[in-house]
Amino acid sequence: MRDTGLPSASARVTLVQEIDPEKQAGFLIYVPVYRDDARLDDVASRRSALEGFVYSPFRMDDLMRGIFGTETEPKVVFDLYDGSTMDAAHRLHAGVPAGPHDVRRSATVPIEVAGRTWTLYVESAPAFEAATMERHVPYLVVLGVLFNAALVFVTRAQQRARDDERAAMLEAQQAVHLRDEFLAIAGHELRTPLTALRLQVEGLNRQVQKSAFGPLLERLVERLAKAEGNVIRLDGLVRELLDVSRIASGRLALAKESVDLTDLVAEIVDRFGENVRRAGCAVSLTAEEHVVGCWDRGRLDQVVTNVLGNALKYGAGKPIAVRVAREDDRARVTIADRGIGIPPKDLGRIFARFERAVTDKHFGGLGLGLWISDEIVRASGGRIEVESSVGEGSTFSIVLPLAGVAPA
Repeated sequence: MRDTGLPSASARVTLVQEIDPEKQAGFLIYVPVYRDDARLDDVASRRSALEGFVYSPFRMDDLMRGIFGTETEPKVVFDLYDGSTMDAAHRLHAGVPAGPHDVRRSATVPIEVAGRTWTLYVESAPAFEAATMERHVPYLVVLGVLFNAALVFVTRAQQRARDDERAAMLEAQQAVHLRDEFLAIAGHELRTPLTALRLQVEGLNRQVQKSAFGPLLERLVERLAKAEGNVIRLDGLVRELLDVSRIASGRLALAKESVDLTDLVAEIVDRFGENVRRAGCAVSLTAEEHVVGCWDRGRLDQVVTNVLGNALKYGAGKPIAVRVAREDDRARVTIADRGIGIPPKDLGRIFARFERAVTDKHFGGLGLGLWISDEIVRASGGRIEVESSVGEGSTFSIVLPLAGVAPA
């Protein structure tokens, strides 16, 4: 039982719960219990992971009455024995009348119950002979099959419970695997800017100790800018991790206010000036005046920043076009690049957690930006649309409702 992981029946016992003068025979069903996080692939692992056993006692006469009910004139009677020895010491259930009686048909059948062999002895009763005659003999065989099925049901219920436990364990293992994969990526991504930041600060300390600020001012400013960039990147990664927790627990709150989307996007494009210069891209902005709606300004800034940042990352140094427009009762921000594009097979998964359409060997990131952006836009009543062709670029459209505009 411990080694197979399957339910197991005990030998014939008299239960300690018996208080009646005529004590019933009984048996126990044991089921092994293992640690939730244990692998159970082989005997050694099952032995190591064993926590204990749960069991259920059965009073045999009560069990038989529950299965077959009570009949004043049964058509067949049977005895049931634990093991192959058919005597009083091994009898689990007595149904055959004591003393001499006329027996026309009888059968002895071994059956397996939870890894233990029982012996079933069946006799035809006078009521059976009167009701069936010779043409109904096959019913005796059917009864034996049904009886066997009824006994097997006792252990099958236990097995179904164990199957459910195994399914839950597999699901938990998959969740742990996803967590471990995420932590590995997160650890790498968080370590990179921290290492760079440390080196920049150490270099600044050495320069300051060696010389006055005058001749080295330009170099110090450049290094401070790099350090600041790494701090900003680290802050963004940590914020993404916190957003994962908020979204998963349903705690993503939106502080809505009147927002001029045109001004907000213009501020973001201006803020990306240094990134645009390093990426070698030209960013153009075409916007209608005063596209105003009721949104969470900070979260909307996060969404546009994520999408524009991706366009710069994957834009391959080619022009990027940003457009802000009003369409009936909705606002649309479109960001189009001419970069590497996204394969059609990956379009359906780029908005999933920890998913990216490119390998992390060439592009950094946790694979959370688009998922968080999509969750924010959905919470705002909008959607993100994407069109892409490999080698021709991608166009992301952030569509938001104008309904509920806050008064100016």
